[in-house]
Amino acid sequence: MNLLNFAKYRIMYAETVDLIPGKKVKETTIEHRTESLVSWLVGLDSKLREIGVSLGDIGVAVPDKERPIVLMEYQMGPNDKSRTVSHQILAWYAVRCRIAIVNPTLKNQTHKGSTAFLNRRSGFNDWPSHGKFLAKYADSYTANKAHTKACLLYWMEHHASASEIVIIQAVIDSVKKCDDIADAFMQFAAWITNEAGLIKDRAAATTATATTTATTKNTTKKSKQSKLRRCR
Repeated sequence: MNLLNFAKYRIMYAETVDLIPGKKVKETTIEHRTESLVSWLVGLDSKLREIGVSLGDIGVAVPDKERPIVLMEYQMGPNDKSRTVSHQILAWYAVRCRIAIVNPTLKNQTHKGSTAFLNRRSGFNDWPSHGKFLAKYADSYTANKAHTKACLLYWMEHHASASEIVIIQAVIDSVKKCDDIADAFMQFAAWITNEAGLIKDRAAATTATATTTATTKNTTKKSKQSKLRRCR
């Protein structure tokens, strides 16, 4: 993979899933949540194989050059339930995939230089400026969230292929917002930035959120796409 060229990656599959639909976490047991997660992961593996991702059997080592990379966001200790899910996903993909545990602050560090990174590394020069969002919002958290969504939507509107738009728009429509998929998008951008040595923090990456984005190398020219529906 060419980590220095963002445009050489394309989104092949994306999904946001609620493992306990209609229920709060406190209304479920660890056993029930684990069963739901495993069931979803089994289905996800099948979908990833269908689009050409090489996944070996659980626990069976795969040669390094054939191992896909799984990005996961680090979950802090106080976030016990999310941390448990994260560890379960880690165990599921261990050995047969390369795991990169990404510090959530990596996205924020990328925000500071994200426009320059995306301009230089994607071949595009018109990404939303992070500074404008910092000036608009009272706190950096809200500014970062807004900038993340703006970057995703701008990429979809101006640079994504028609097939990528269909994939991402389906996720946005399913949950009526784009926070999770936008975070996954910027997490990937942050990871590439980090791997390229453009930011100093070498912490790793991947989330135990139920948003999964599969990417692969793409050497075809980006095609224009249809009008986008906005999201919250």
